[in-house]
Amino acid sequence: MTFVGSQVGRLLFNLITPGVDFHAGFVSGRIRPVTPPHTHDFFEIFYVLEDKVTHTINGSTTELSAGDLILVRADDCHSLTGRRFHLINVAFPADLWERYCRLSGREDTIFLNVTLGAAPSVRIPEAQREECAALFGEILRIFQQTPQGRPARQSLCRFWTAVLDYFVPHQAESTHPDLGFPVWLSLACRAMYEEENLRVGLPRFVEVSGVTRAHLTRTLKFYRQQTPTEFINEVRLNHAAMLLATTPADILDVAADCGFDNLSYFYRRFRRQFGKPPRVWRRESQCIVMPLQN
Repeated sequence: MTFVGSQVGRLLFNLITPGVDFHAGFVSGRIRPVTPPHTHDFFEIFYVLEDKVTHTINGSTTELSAGDLILVRADDCHSLTGRRFHLINVAFPADLWERYCRLSGREDTIFLNVTLGAAPSVRIPEAQREECAALFGEILRIFQQTPQGRPARQSLCRFWTAVLDYFVPHQAESTHPDLGFPVWLSLACRAMYEEENLRVGLPRFVEVSGVTRAHLTRTLKFYRQQTPTEFINEVRLNHAAMLLATTPADILDVAADCGFDNLSYFYRRFRRQFGKPPRVWRRESQCIVMPLQN
């Protein structure tokens, strides 16, 4: 890795791995017991496989151990110290991550913005650690064995989606709900980003909110200037756009997964929101989320 600067090193993605869209690596404290304090112009996610490692980030020091999952954002300053730890690290350019977060409804959150709070982290429950380790092992295998073309970039997007599933339930309980929202409304809105809730639609929105439909309508109208149906349709369409850009799923399946039973209605709403039909969106946005090599 290449450092620039003086007191605190800064890592530049294009100098570390020029010509690729992500980098995955196995890091062992036995080989490199200290990673000096540094910032970088990219994002990275790492998962601790075993033993303990001291992680200092933005001046706060934490002892990490097996099962800890950390997202380090661009411009976070951090370092690792330890002699027995093993972890898998996945690094990726800021612009790709920012576009993915916009498509998945996570812009202006702690997943992107250093100023909003501590770096996202979670301790994976014991029963899910093997599954999480397999997820990181698979993306490491893909990086090592697959030429850096479109299939690898699609795999990276699927990796992001799976990893965020570990973060989101914990982040929903954090002290940083949507700005100005009542906590119950913030949690209900976040819950509606889940496919299983999107498929049910308005009845599930009312159920997870814990209030009456009339109260939900009044409150959402006050804070978001939307009716519950308008909010659900917006989330459904944004989720459909993300699936079209990051997966090879049939358009019919994407529509169904997002809660649209009528394909013609889905096409009309999608074109109204994005200015183009789903097939054209897929072709053009795949080059945005996963740009082709020159």
